Amino acid sequence: MIRWLTQGGVFSWAVLLVFLVGGFLALIRLVLARRVELPGLGALSAGLLLGLGLLGTHQGWMLAFQAVAFASVETKASLLQAGLDIGWYPTSLALVAAVVLAPLHLAAHAKARGRAATMVKVVGFGFGGLSLGLVGLALLSSFFLTSRFTTLQVQFGAGSEESAAQAAALMAQTIHIGLWTGIATSGLAALAGFCGGALLLVVGVFYAIKRRGEDDF
Repeated sequence: MIRWLTQGGVFSWAVLLVFLVGGFLALIRLVLARRVELPGLGALSAGLLLGLGLLGTHQGWMLAFQAVAFASVETKASLLQAGLDIGWYPTSLALVAAVVLAPLHLAAHAKARGRAATMVKVVGFGFGGLSLGLVGLALLSSFFLTSRFTTLQVQFGAGSEESAAQAAALMAQTIHIGLWTGIATSGLAALAGFCGGALLLVVGVFYAIKRRGEDDF
């Protein structure tokens, strides 16, 4: 766990910060479930966590590819594989954080009376679904990139110089498309999670105050 933080880069620390804030909000939601209902907050937290984690992974991969650009052919494969493995650290940390927070959000959701306004549900579940959907696309692009790279790596290490050069060109194209697709989708997932969470808190608190005022009469 400590290695995921120290070697995962700035995005691992961002995941930790979001986890701490998300845990605090989950506890508040659990304690005040019958007063402040925020349906979809769990999905938004998961989308933000995983989006940041995947963003860190793709950034780490980009740095790894840049680092081995001038390495020898003998060491390039091993160094790059090590960089790809380390790149998964922010995503691994985000997955653990999402799993830890999930029971709190599920308990709070079960404890609530289900009287949340339609607007609150639309914001929470709508942005949450969008964020998690983009996370899914980012994961698909990540797995495609790693599997494609493994295939091209075999072609690069075997055969004639011509086939190696062709494999290297395909590898560069794959890296470019895969990395930027992953960065775009994971960044949008994190943005949707953050914006949706901020909007949900504002709308949810507004409706909670409004409903409390109506219950007083």
